[in-house]
Parts: sequence; C-alpha cells; structure tokens
Amino acid sequence: MTLRLVTEARPISWSRLSQAEKQKLLHANEWIRAVQEDAKSEKPTAQHIDSRRSGRVLFIDGVRGAGKTSMLLTLLQLWKREQEAKEFVVPTDELHV
Repeated sequence: MTLRLVTEARPISWSRLSQAEKQKLLHANEWIRAVQEDAKSEKPTAQHIDSRRSGRVLFIDGVRGAGKTSMLLTLLQLWKREQEAKEFVVPTDELHV
C-alpha cells in the first residue's frame, strides 16, 4: 500500500462557506486566539493552580476527505489577510487634498 499526500486540500473562499462552516471557523479562530493570549500570561506555581484555566488541545477529527486540512488552510489564509490589513498603512504625509 502506498500513502500519498493529499493534493486537493486548499483554502476555501469565505464566500463559498456555508453559515454553519463560517461559525465553526470563527469559533476555532476565537479558541486559538484565546490559547495564544493565555500562553502570554504568567504561569501559576503548583501552589496556585488556576481552576478556570482550560486545556490547550484542539482535536480536529473527520474521515479522509472531510476537509480537516482545508479548514486549517482556510484559517491560515484568514490570518494572513488580517496581518496584511494591519500592515497596510496609508502615508498621510503624501496625501494631497
């Protein structure tokens, strides 16, 4: 048996996603961002365990071809666009009104 990499996995255009898919992606995005913020916070010592702290494991499950890789690629594409939008700055000193 020969295993091959999945070549059909691609990011999915936001406009092609269903409302339920968009909600799931936004939920995953919020969860991942919360984990990032939590990672920046001060870590408690063994004597001060925070009972409100949640785990940092995201399990993506599905049969082959269900879209697991496409979901991650879509999130990466959204983050890349977000970053590009933040980096785009209009130089106001060059505007002539």
